Amino acid sequence: MAKLQPQVQLLARIRQIWESARTQAARSVNTAHVCANWLIGQQIVQAEQGGQRRAGYGKALLKTLSTQLASEYGSGFSVSALQYMRGFFLGYPDLLAIQHAVRVEFAAAPTQHAPRGESWKPGVLHPNLSWTHYRTLLRVDTAQARSFYEIEAIKNNWSARELERQINSLLYERLALS
Repeated sequence: MAKLQPQVQLLARIRQIWESARTQAARSVNTAHVCANWLIGQQIVQAEQGGQRRAGYGKALLKTLSTQLASEYGSGFSVSALQYMRGFFLGYPDLLAIQHAVRVEFAAAPTQHAPRGESWKPGVLHPNLSWTHYRTLLRVDTAQARSFYEIEAIKNNWSARELERQINSLLYERLALS
């Protein structure tokens, strides 16, 4: 029976290592996905509008891009998905502090967030927020409310579903009144 205890402890340590690696891998994939969508949004805004909030031919461009990208990469590039990416860049213009060529930007982007222990501010990439979190946050009308929900989602480790529930319950508005 004495030999069983070290094996149980070993198994627990191995499980902890594996689960930590899986969590880190998922977080890295999510961060890369968020960065890619922001960069795609940036490219769309710059191409269709020269950086302005509106452009006359944006819908035609998005439809063409959607058709071409969906044929190459499959689903995930619908017109509405591209609209979200464009809106993401416009809603979070400072998400990534980037000054390099696009291919270099994407390679560096996942490390642009503030490391643990350093200060973080709303509107800047955070590894605990997924693309679904950011899409949900984009539906919040005011920048102040969006920042509130962003901070609370990170502080309380909310899932995207919980974030949506809190937004729909008007948590920010209720707390602002009290």
